Amino acid sequence: MSSPRSSPPSPPLLIPLGYRLRDEFLCPITRSLMTDPVIAPDGHTYDREPIFRWLQSHDTSPKTGERLAGKKDLLPNHNLLRLIRDLIEAKSPALFCPDPVPNPVAARETRRTALVTEKTLVLKCLGPPESQWAGRAFRVCNRGCVGGRR
Repeated sequence: MSSPRSSPPSPPLLIPLGYRLRDEFLCPITRSLMTDPVIAPDGHTYDREPIFRWLQSHDTSPKTGERLAGKKDLLPNHNLLRLIRDLIEAKSPALFCPDPVPNPVAARETRRTALVTEKTLVLKCLGPPESQWAGRAFRVCNRGCVGGRR
């Protein structure tokens, strides 16, 4: 199984009001825009880091729940990565689809949402077992430390 790699930072992506990102470009695990899409043993595409973490502790598909037999190799999905990058670069409306459940608060506002990717380090406290922090995961990014959940 190949390990996660860091992906190059991408420019902010503005989502038009009343729209959402198309499901085809979202990781089924995190529901966020894929930056390093890979094809897993179940034949579905996921973002590399979330599926890598999933496969370390599971032998089932996160999408179907079916048992995965054999190797847990991840194959880069170069075509999807190129398509996402091209659509972002071109500021194409093909990235979006109408949001069937519009947010009533957002509908009254004139602001738009910006998704900004940033490097994030995920840390796990390893000891001592009697500590309340043992086994908890934290995310560290430019904005600070977030987490403390098991």
